Amino acid sequence: MVESLPSSDAARIADILWQYRRQLERMEFLLETQLLLATAGKDQLLYHVADLLEETADSLSYINLQREVLLSDRGVSVDLTLLVSIVEEPWDEVFADHQQWFVAKIARIQELSARNKRTIEQSQTALNQLADLLTGRTDDAYDGSGNRVSSASGGGMLFDGQV
Repeated sequence: MVESLPSSDAARIADILWQYRRQLERMEFLLETQLLLATAGKDQLLYHVADLLEETADSLSYINLQREVLLSDRGVSVDLTLLVSIVEEPWDEVFADHQQWFVAKIARIQELSARNKRTIEQSQTALNQLADLLTGRTDDAYDGSGNRVSSASGGGMLFDGQV
């Protein structure tokens, strides 16, 4: 392992990290957009955001590959914590700031991703239930206390005590 990284290489790594940051910010924006569209019921537009998210993920993979190649060619670990320990000032602070930013941004992206997944699943469930209701394909009914009970398929449905 290299004990130090030349300033010119540190500058190249910093540039790569800035590119990575821009793509993570784009991903956060797209996930926010996806959540807003899903919440607003604009499901027909979600595939546009999904395409852009895929492009962003591909871009992140490419940027990460650039970083890995540059560092591995110099015998340096790609771990930012280790990188911070082998660069001189001011690069140690620059890389430490990037690292802190990445931790916070990735946590935010994971949170948004989980919220999007839940929202989209809930929307899909609601749409399926509505479709079943509209086509009369429901196996669910509710008792007097509002609890879901299984109903006989093809049987009559009671509304206010009448069939």
